Amino acid sequence: MIRLKNLDPSLKGLVMNENLLGEDRWLVGKTSNAYSYIRGKTYTDLIHFDINSAMDHCTADQKDRVLVAPSYTETITGAGGITTPVAGIDVLGLGGYSNMPAFLMDGAATVSMLITSADVRMSNLTFKAGHADINYLALVSAKGFVLDHCRIIENTTNENFVDALHISSDDNDADGLQLVGNEIIMDDAACVTAIDLLKDINDAKILGNLITGDFDATPFAPIYMAVGEVPKNILVQHNLIHNQHDGNAAVGISITCITATGWIINNHVGHQDADGNTAILGGAAGLYIGENYTSSVLGTASGYLYPAADDGAS
Repeated sequence: MIRLKNLDPSLKGLVMNENLLGEDRWLVGKTSNAYSYIRGKTYTDLIHFDINSAMDHCTADQKDRVLVAPSYTETITGAGGITTPVAGIDVLGLGGYSNMPAFLMDGAATVSMLITSADVRMSNLTFKAGHADINYLALVSAKGFVLDHCRIIENTTNENFVDALHISSDDNDADGLQLVGNEIIMDDAACVTAIDLLKDINDAKILGNLITGDFDATPFAPIYMAVGEVPKNILVQHNLIHNQHDGNAAVGISITCITATGWIINNHVGHQDADGNTAILGGAAGLYIGENYTSSVLGTASGYLYPAADDGAS
């Protein structure tokens, strides 16, 4: 990592907009193609080589940014192999599809990322399962966590996450969650859920995510909230789900709390449940569920409105 206030001005212009300068910036880059270039452009050799070291240099609540260089790779091991040390950090990956920074979660089924500090954002990063049946990629137990435009994928056959994201440890400790524009690809048959809402949560937004996988074990739904847990002001919108499960279950979204408030709207669910055709389960009161589409006939028919439209008579 490089403290960007020590960078040549020409490099600053490459890695960030000038209007973002002010707070401390750190760059992770040891294994990237950009490393030698970055090293040559600095006035100091104060360089650290892993994500935790970079975050440890941040100061709480001043929106310090950790910029991860294009093509950077790092292998993470152990429970809490990535752990957020202070509140208010942005971890931003630089690069496009072919050179997005990547973290391989490896070594044991317990390897994980722990989001324990409030108002942390992680953006444009790839997280790969590098071991069989990893319990989960991340446990979120702090308010205001944002995960946007990241990829959660399997490294190779038989290396997978059972769940991608666990939200959270205690009631309301993950309030203000935002999961936006991520790709979650979980094709292994041992996968269970992508987004598992385990406790009461307020103001969660699950927006525009692409989720594919074979979610063929209980609870089946890749976006799932445990029965009896309460979401308030939740918004689940514009998610695209392809669930290869072929049994009668809630194969898309399951949030059944009857005291929930919020919206499940404008989602598309493709699946192979030709018998039950149950795409979404929602609470009997509080949630508005509208303009969602589903189909078990993939490739030959467009989705149909689910649940059925209100006829206006009630």
